[in-house]
Amino acid sequence: MKRSKIVFYFLAVLALLFLAGCTDSPAAEDGSQSSESTGSSPSDGNTPEPSKSTVPGAEEIPVHVDYATDETLSQYPSYIDEYVEYEYAIKIILITDAAVKEFRYIKVDYNFDDDNVVFLEGETLHSMDEWLPEQPLVASTDFPGIFPTTGITFVDANDVKRCFYINVSGKDGSLSLVEF
Repeated sequence: MKRSKIVFYFLAVLALLFLAGCTDSPAAEDGSQSSESTGSSPSDGNTPEPSKSTVPGAEEIPVHVDYATDETLSQYPSYIDEYVEYEYAIKIILITDAAVKEFRYIKVDYNFDDDNVVFLEGETLHSMDEWLPEQPLVASTDFPGIFPTTGITFVDANDVKRCFYINVSGKDGSLSLVEF
């Protein structure tokens, strides 16, 4: 009898967790943005502005990421081309609205700390002492699994080092920058 009660409570808790995880979270009513916002999807046919990722309570992030389509690239007279073709390569464009210092396009590594995943800066794929708005960067990335593979770091206008990984939405395929 005691064993059947434990199994029943376990199943009830599991069902509640499942049902709670299946709902879409409503947008913030106060108009605030989350730490992740999205750009365009590669297949939606639209070319809206690239994603503008922000962190609650912080100023807007000056860097945006989007798919580097022919239409997107035609908007810029020139760009830094670091794209490398390989089997699963996805061509992306990184754009900045303001000059940032010590910019690096990086591989993202990770470790497990207790039961949490900790993202770390990995190998530098491209770097600039100063990255200016008139210099979009076209690069390669891929999304082979559940963990991000590439990201960026830079020093912002407040001399704060910022680290982000490039995320693809499982919902609509859009790209975003998520701070780590």
